[in-house]
Amino acid sequence: MNKFFLTAILVLCLGSVFAQNKSHVKGTIVDSTGKKPMEMVTIGITDLKDSSFVSYTVTNKTGKFALYNLPSGKPIAVIASYVGYANFGKVVTLKQGDTLNLGNIIMRPEGKMLGEVTVTAQRQAIVIKKDTVEFNVAAFKVRPNAVVEELLKRLPGVQVDFDGSIKVNGKAISKITIDGKEFFANDPRVASKNIDVSLLDKVQIFDDRENDPDHLIEEANVSKIINLKFKKALKKSVFGKMYAGGGSRERFESGGLFNMFRDTLQMSFIGVGNNLNRTGFSDNDLSQYGGFDRSGEDALYNGSVGVGGNNWNGGIEKVISAGLNLNNDYGKKLKLNLLYFFNNSKVTNISTSLNQQNFPTDTLFTLTNNNTLTNTNKHNVNGLVVWNPNDSTNFRYTPKLNFANNFNRYDNTSNRYNYLNPLNQSIGNNSNDGSRMQFQHNFSYYHKLGKRYGSSASLNVNHSLNISPDLSSNINNLDLISQTSTVKSEQLRRLIDVNSRNTNASLSVAFRYPLSKKLTGDVTASGGFIRNGRLQQTFDQNLQTGEYSLYLENQSSDLDRYQWTESGKANLNFKFNKRVSIDAGVTAEWLQILNRFHKNVPDLNQYYLNWLPSARLRIGNSSLSYSSSVSQPSVYNLQPITIQSSQLYRFTGNPLLRPTRRHSVSVNFYKYYPQSQLNIYSYLNSSFEENSVTSVTQLTPEGASANTPVNRNGRRNVNGNVGVNKTFKTSKTWQLNISSSAYFSSARNFFILNQDEGFQNNLYLGFTQGINLGWKEIVQLNSSYSLRPQTTTYSGVDFASVKFVSHSADNRFTVRWPKRMYWEGVYSYSYNPLASAGFQKSVNMLNLSVAVLMLKKDRGEIKLSCYDMLDQNISAYRYSGANSIVDSQNQILKRYFLLTYMVKFNKMSTK
Repeated sequence: MNKFFLTAILVLCLGSVFAQNKSHVKGTIVDSTGKKPMEMVTIGITDLKDSSFVSYTVTNKTGKFALYNLPSGKPIAVIASYVGYANFGKVVTLKQGDTLNLGNIIMRPEGKMLGEVTVTAQRQAIVIKKDTVEFNVAAFKVRPNAVVEELLKRLPGVQVDFDGSIKVNGKAISKITIDGKEFFANDPRVASKNIDVSLLDKVQIFDDRENDPDHLIEEANVSKIINLKFKKALKKSVFGKMYAGGGSRERFESGGLFNMFRDTLQMSFIGVGNNLNRTGFSDNDLSQYGGFDRSGEDALYNGSVGVGGNNWNGGIEKVISAGLNLNNDYGKKLKLNLLYFFNNSKVTNISTSLNQQNFPTDTLFTLTNNNTLTNTNKHNVNGLVVWNPNDSTNFRYTPKLNFANNFNRYDNTSNRYNYLNPLNQSIGNNSNDGSRMQFQHNFSYYHKLGKRYGSSASLNVNHSLNISPDLSSNINNLDLISQTSTVKSEQLRRLIDVNSRNTNASLSVAFRYPLSKKLTGDVTASGGFIRNGRLQQTFDQNLQTGEYSLYLENQSSDLDRYQWTESGKANLNFKFNKRVSIDAGVTAEWLQILNRFHKNVPDLNQYYLNWLPSARLRIGNSSLSYSSSVSQPSVYNLQPITIQSSQLYRFTGNPLLRPTRRHSVSVNFYKYYPQSQLNIYSYLNSSFEENSVTSVTQLTPEGASANTPVNRNGRRNVNGNVGVNKTFKTSKTWQLNISSSAYFSSARNFFILNQDEGFQNNLYLGFTQGINLGWKEIVQLNSSYSLRPQTTTYSGVDFASVKFVSHSADNRFTVRWPKRMYWEGVYSYSYNPLASAGFQKSVNMLNLSVAVLMLKKDRGEIKLSCYDMLDQNISAYRYSGANSIVDSQNQILKRYFLLTYMVKFNKMSTK
């Protein structure tokens, strides 16, 4: 904790140093017609020499503004802009340490501009248009040939994290569009790391309200969309890049991006292949030009390292992926997007885990070694059709078709022992061959019905369908060697065929109607159908014929669930004023469920009527909400039969299970101060359950377990976060951003183990301090430190508590010096103090790279990088539960060197 606060104090002191000897500007904006103060007018400062952006703010309710820490001794332009009004501009030269008061600045509607305005042709760097913030790209100077991610890092309020994810004023980005069109929408980083800034005219940021046209979702929970607007003069363009590299330990990578734009037509192709644990398109396969990521991502986030409870898969992955993205506009009303992805992934992994299960008089140790191989092929086809026949009507249709097949092989050995003797050993080798097809579509129709009392009535229709049949064939071989009389040695040679059939369909109609100036009513009627089916057929091998022909009735099952749901919701919204409103509603949900177990077991029919209230109170930037829901136990848990897979595992269903009711309460606060570029946010989410489903476990000292699901009350989860992000308005030379956050999560869960019954209480705390510091375009430093105390305690039983504190730090630097040369590095540190003997406690990861730019306009790059220079990388984690502690370690990437060459191409035409 001391380190956390010390870092924060040092950062604040550093910010005050930047503020010394700087100049300030203030003033008041008034309307020319009535001399009334104007709120939310954008005030921007640009360097008159090169028109580059310096700082900005917006006026408050009284029309006042103030800008601090501005450069002195050089001419700058003060520009005020507001939609529907002509820009006001004035050139000033500030004296060091002085405050210039511009007094009342009169803004006139467009077309009524008078001659006394000093600057008439100056373009504003930032313009706020209702809910949209628009940045003029030309006002933000970046290096030649830079990509969008580098531009975003310079935009006020935009934060680009270590893993490439993007936030705006603390809110996540849902997607990046190009001229309003989808661009590989599954991952915004594909656009941010591959589109050249030189192609752009403006960057627009606005709320993602595509599925919330009536703005029913509170502002704090709405993500953002970034739209990249290309230059208007650019009618035709072809651009992209290709790269390839190889290195030690047989490491390789290759990839390319090709884009072709023809007026309203956009076509993009992307492809990648590597064995560097960069899976598909979600882990920065195609990285920024000159960026370090191609030499190996931060191991704390890509699964190479997980310390303190993170359960990563680990292993070494070889991936081949390709995608095609097609956009076309048919006039101004109809838009089409087509997206295709192919992915082949091969993962090999060697892992070790140690489970310590404590009994009152003994401890059972299970040491397991696994060797796995998985090979997966996926084909995904996504479409999007948007039709806006008029300003009041919107049709949106999204079809998706996915195919996947996989082959998995698992070889494992488990040794069970106590403090005195070995108990048994199981040796297994299993293979799985499966396929899956999924079709889904979503259709929405939205129509504004006209205004009443200043608000619009609306009709919203939504339909969804999801069909996903799965097939799998599993061969399980097990040799159990026992050293005790209570468990007998045995051999199993078994085939399990599984056929899953799942269908989900829904239709809803919502009507919104203003009843008065302050009161609005919503009525929603919906219906849905769900079918979940699973046929499992189990066979033992006939040792004489070698075929799997011995059908095992007690190991097989045929389950089906048919669920019909009809519901109606009524909701009222009352606005006391612009800042305060309240919502209150109730949903009546009628369910008819048919559970079929076959095998001469009677069907189970269930009928439920649920009343589900909800409410929300909004006060300014804060909100308090309550909701309730009901979930059904799975048909697998309801089956009234016993399935015994082996002597070590037995499961018995419970047809008396009741539905689980959940009560959820959340508190949110979100506030962004554009004048000071300060963002403060916090949330508190909690859920409390009735009739939660938990498992009664009978575990013998030899490691044999029997499980049965039951209902219990008392499960709860509470988590919260508070964070502050501040961007200091320094100068074009220095950029400084600090962020601080604190997180907690408290979970209370039932467990029933042998004769012990009680609660397991998990408490997780997290404190993170981050700082981003930039000097000109030469040096960039990004540092983050996290402290994570964790505690597991028990109530109702006399089990030992588990407490530990893990640490992690991440430090990155980029140096662009000398000209055309890039030096980059990542140092990360993780520490888990409670790792068991034989498991590494700490990890020091150091990645370094150097890149040299070449060719015309720096379009070529050759790069040498080293991943894990200190050769300390591990994958280790620990977790606890039900009076047990588990340590695990996985195979991961080790130190390698990689030499990569990349070339970018860009052909533009204005004809």
